[in-house]
Amino acid sequence: MKNRSLAMLFFVLALGLFAASAFAGEAKKPAKAGKTRVSSCGLYGNATYLTGEFSNASYNDSFTRNGLGLGAGCRYNNHSRLSLGIGAELYFGEFGLRHDESRLRGSVSYLEMGLKEWVRAALNLHRVEIGLMLGAEKTKSRGFKIYSLEMDFGGGWFDFKDFATEHLNSEGELEIWEAGLDVTFPFRRKFSFTFGALWQRYNLDLRVRIDDDGRRVLEALDYDADSVNRDFKHSAHFFYLTPGVKRCGGRWCTSLTVPWGVFKPNKWSWGAVLGTDLRF
Repeated sequence: MKNRSLAMLFFVLALGLFAASAFAGEAKKPAKAGKTRVSSCGLYGNATYLTGEFSNASYNDSFTRNGLGLGAGCRYNNHSRLSLGIGAELYFGEFGLRHDESRLRGSVSYLEMGLKEWVRAALNLHRVEIGLMLGAEKTKSRGFKIYSLEMDFGGGWFDFKDFATEHLNSEGELEIWEAGLDVTFPFRRKFSFTFGALWQRYNLDLRVRIDDDGRRVLEALDYDADSVNRDFKHSAHFFYLTPGVKRCGGRWCTSLTVPWGVFKPNKWSWGAVLGTDLRF
């Protein structure tokens, strides 16, 4: 799978970088007998809300995405400033989409469930930490729900929500590739500020189908029923600035991050991520 290939590639590169750093450090001083390796693992959760838009000259699409991620990760270093982390999380949430074009407009939502895999390398410079992260997430969309649907037959807009609820079905997939760079600055005891940049690529694939009874109704109204059967395939790049704050006490940490990206009038996104994690 593509996401696992990406994770494995980055894992090998980061491991090679770590090994080179560790080897260079050991070359400068004699090895210490009984030196132990350091590692830690933990569980984490985060609540995410995102909203955004990706449109062109022929249509206007906006979305909201909110959900909960539950995951586990491990971090390893060899008594050096460089550490390597790897982890995975399950995601559950809701994806809402509003579509508007010349003869069709409406809003729908899907229930999402999927898996995210990530790897992260971090460099600690006297309490200031610089991190590089790569991740890939893929979710399946089910639980199709229609909030509104209007169609234009040439003489104005007609409400087809009830008709669509009975005769339309839809499902799809969302794939997200991401890469981020972040810096953590200590502020006060237990508190720190974070600031970084994040790139994400959204690959959205939705399929809408009408059943035979619905097709016959539309054909009786001289409407092209085949135009209702749609394959929405959209790809969009988003670039975020990611300021945030983090508090750690003992083994518990909580954080708030605000991804913010407004770079084009018809392609923007922003949101908030509230997270907590427990280290063992």
